[in-house]
Amino acid sequence: MLITLKINLNRLLLTLWIIAGVLVGIHVLLNVIHYQITELDWLARQIFDVDEEDSFPTWFSAMLLLLTSLSLWINAKKPCPQRIRLFPNGGICCPSDSSCFPLMKLQECMKP
Repeated sequence: MLITLKINLNRLLLTLWIIAGVLVGIHVLLNVIHYQITELDWLARQIFDVDEEDSFPTWFSAMLLLLTSLSLWINAKKPCPQRIRLFPNGGICCPSDSSCFPLMKLQECMKP
Protein backbone atom coordinates (compact mmCIF):
# COMPACT_ATOMS: atom_id res chain seq x y z
CA MET A 1 0.00 0.00 0.00
CA LEU A 2 1.46 3.31 -1.10
CA ILE A 3 0.38 6.57 0.52
CA THR A 4 1.20 9.81 -1.24
CA LEU A 5 1.26 13.08 0.65
CA LYS A 6 1.68 16.42 -1.04
CA ILE A 7 2.60 19.07 1.49
CA ASN A 8 3.38 22.68 0.73
CA LEU A 9 6.44 23.07 2.96
CA ASN A 10 6.42 26.88 2.98
CA ARG A 11 2.77 26.99 4.01
CA LEU A 12 3.30 24.34 6.71
CA LEU A 13 6.28 26.20 8.18
CA LEU A 14 4.41 29.51 8.11
CA THR A 15 1.43 27.94 9.87
CA LEU A 16 3.65 26.37 12.55
CA TRP A 17 5.47 29.69 13.14
CA ILE A 18 2.15 31.52 13.43
CA ILE A 19 0.82 29.01 15.95
CA ALA A 20 4.03 29.21 18.00
CA GLY A 21 3.93 33.01 17.90
CA VAL A 22 0.29 33.11 19.00
CA LEU A 23 0.95 30.73 21.91
CA VAL A 24 3.93 32.77 23.13
CA GLY A 25 2.00 36.01 22.56
CA ILE A 26 -0.92 34.78 24.67
CA HIS A 27 1.52 33.73 27.39
CA VAL A 28 3.17 37.16 27.44
CA LEU A 29 -0.17 39.00 27.33
CA LEU A 30 -1.60 36.98 30.21
CA ASN A 31 1.51 37.58 32.32
CA VAL A 32 1.47 41.32 31.63
CA ILE A 33 -2.21 41.51 32.55
CA HIS A 34 -1.65 39.40 35.67
CA TYR A 35 1.36 41.31 37.01
CA GLN A 36 0.61 44.85 35.78
CA ILE A 37 -3.19 45.28 35.67
CA THR A 38 -5.19 42.75 37.65
CA GLU A 39 -4.68 39.31 39.09
CA LEU A 40 -5.97 36.54 36.81
CA ASP A 41 -7.24 33.11 37.72
CA TRP A 42 -4.61 30.43 38.09
CA LEU A 43 -6.10 28.25 35.31
CA ALA A 44 -6.12 31.10 32.77
CA ARG A 45 -2.36 31.53 33.17
CA GLN A 46 -1.55 27.85 33.68
CA ILE A 47 -3.04 26.62 30.41
CA PHE A 48 -0.84 28.95 28.30
CA ASP A 49 2.27 28.93 30.50
CA VAL A 50 5.28 27.84 28.46
CA ASP A 51 7.09 26.70 31.63
CA GLU A 52 4.40 24.24 32.69
CA GLU A 53 4.18 20.66 31.49
CA ASP A 54 0.39 20.49 31.16
CA SER A 55 -0.22 23.39 28.80
CA PHE A 56 -1.01 24.09 25.16
CA PRO A 57 2.59 25.12 24.30
CA THR A 58 3.90 21.79 25.62
CA TRP A 59 1.40 19.82 23.56
CA PHE A 60 2.30 21.92 20.51
CA SER A 61 5.96 21.11 21.10
CA ALA A 62 5.12 17.41 21.36
CA MET A 63 3.19 17.63 18.09
CA LEU A 64 6.21 19.22 16.41
CA LEU A 65 8.43 16.39 17.64
CA LEU A 66 5.93 13.84 16.33
CA LEU A 67 5.93 15.62 12.96
CA THR A 68 9.73 15.54 12.99
CA SER A 69 9.80 11.81 13.71
CA LEU A 70 7.27 11.15 10.95
CA SER A 71 9.29 13.09 8.39
CA LEU A 72 12.50 11.36 9.51
CA TRP A 73 10.84 7.96 9.14
CA ILE A 74 9.48 8.84 5.68
CA ASN A 75 12.89 10.09 4.51
CA ALA A 76 14.63 7.01 5.87
CA LYS A 77 12.26 4.73 3.95
CA LYS A 78 12.79 6.51 0.61
CA PRO A 79 15.21 4.79 -1.75
CA CYS A 80 18.04 7.13 -2.60
CA PRO A 81 21.19 5.74 -4.26
CA GLN A 82 23.29 8.87 -3.64
CA ARG A 83 22.98 8.66 0.16
CA ILE A 84 26.03 8.13 2.28
CA ARG A 85 26.17 4.49 3.31
CA LEU A 86 26.47 4.73 7.09
CA PHE A 87 23.89 2.09 7.93
CA PRO A 88 23.20 -1.36 6.48
CA ASN A 89 19.91 -0.24 4.93
CA GLY A 90 21.77 2.32 2.82
CA GLY A 91 20.36 5.40 4.49
CA ILE A 92 21.82 8.07 6.71
CA CYS A 93 19.43 7.05 9.47
CA CYS A 94 17.34 3.99 9.99
CA PRO A 95 13.54 4.18 10.50
CA SER A 96 13.83 3.05 14.12
CA ASP A 97 15.66 6.31 14.90
CA SER A 98 12.42 8.19 14.27
CA SER A 99 10.82 6.49 17.27
CA CYS A 100 13.20 8.30 19.63
CA PHE A 101 11.67 11.76 19.12
CA PRO A 102 8.18 11.03 20.53
CA LEU A 103 9.74 9.24 23.49
CA MET A 104 11.82 12.30 24.33
CA LYS A 105 8.70 14.47 24.61
CA LEU A 106 6.48 11.87 26.27
CA GLN A 107 7.67 12.76 29.76
CA GLU A 108 6.74 16.43 29.23
CA CYS A 109 3.16 15.63 28.22
CA MET A 110 2.42 13.29 31.11
CA LYS A 111 1.70 14.42 34.63
CA PRO A 112 3.74 12.71 37.36
